[in-house]
This record gives sequence, C-alpha cells and structure tokens, in this order.
Amino acid sequence: MKDRSDAAICAKDEDKITNALLKELRVIRKNRDIARFIPEIFGMPTRDSKVESRGGDSIDQMPDITIYPSNPREVVADETQDALFYECKVLDQQRHLDRYRKEGIDRFLDGRYAWAMPHAGMVAYVFERSNTCPVSSLRRYFKRSSNGVPIAERVGCAELPAKVSEAPGANAADVALTRHSRALMPAIDLRHLWLS
Repeated sequence: MKDRSDAAICAKDEDKITNALLKELRVIRKNRDIARFIPEIFGMPTRDSKVESRGGDSIDQMPDITIYPSNPREVVADETQDALFYECKVLDQQRHLDRYRKEGIDRFLDGRYAWAMPHAGMVAYVFERSNTCPVSSLRRYFKRSSNGVPIAERVGCAELPAKVSEAPGANAADVALTRHSRALMPAIDLRHLWLS
C-alpha cells in the first residue's frame, strides 16, 4: 500500500489513506492472501457505511471501515450490527491520543458503533516518533488522568493494553488489545493496529 499510495500518505489525509487501505483489503480478499479472509466468509469491505446508533437517535453513524460477513449470523439479532467495524485515525504532532480516544475509542463505548458486537478495531496512521507502538503508548496514556479521573477508568479498562499478535508487516507495530466495559451493552475488545 505504501508504494501505491504515497501521495495520500504524504498528505497525512485520513480519508485518502483509509481509501487506499480499503483497496488493499479488497485485493487481499479477492486473492485469498490471508487465510479465511475470503469472499465465502466476508463481504466486500466498505468505507463510511452508515449504521444506526444503539439508541436509534442517529441513523448516520459511519465507521471508517465496515466488513459484513457474507451470510448474516443468527447469533447477532440485528444483522446491520453483525460486522467488523474499524475506526481509523491519524497520529501526528497535531493529532494525539486524546483525539484517538474521543473520536475513535469512545464511539465504540457510547453506542455509536459496534454496540451489538464483542469486538472491533482501531487503526492508526502514525506520523510521529513518540507513539509508534500501541501497547506501550496506550499503557502510558491509560495511566494518565483527565479532570482527575484516570483515562483507563474513563474508557472502562480494568486491565492495561496487551500485545495480542506480532507486527503483521514491516510498516506495522505489534497489535494491542484493550478490553472495555460499556454501559447497557456487552463489553467490547478493541484491537489496535498502528501503521507507519
């Protein structure tokens, strides 16, 4: 992706980078490059697909990337919520972890995204040296306080972020997992993939 989308990456444009990532995901799915990420199991990855919030007060919630299964599963009552939802954010000198949380993580916690799912994901496009690894960066960040309340408490994390898999490529960091309790919804696991 980095070779084919250099202009979008150099511009640090979240939408253009996400669109390039989406194109790569479609090729990977079509070519069956990753085990089980195949058309028989997963539908076409889409960008900014609108979903309804948990309370129904908004019908225009738009996770950056949504991947529905090829066939809806009966275990999820609302098939519009049966998907892999990803929110993408740029991390650079102006856009920090507070934004990553408030405009990313919080959307999964307050019922805007993935309210019926036990898992979802965050993708960061990293353009700074201080936050290159989600495991260590999120651990430090969650230990901080905001208005006297630890951020870990604000995001419903009783455990520190943990590494769940090795870096999937040369321009990626180890993948982190955070577990969040949510009000009136099942807890959710967020996987954090950071690309540089």
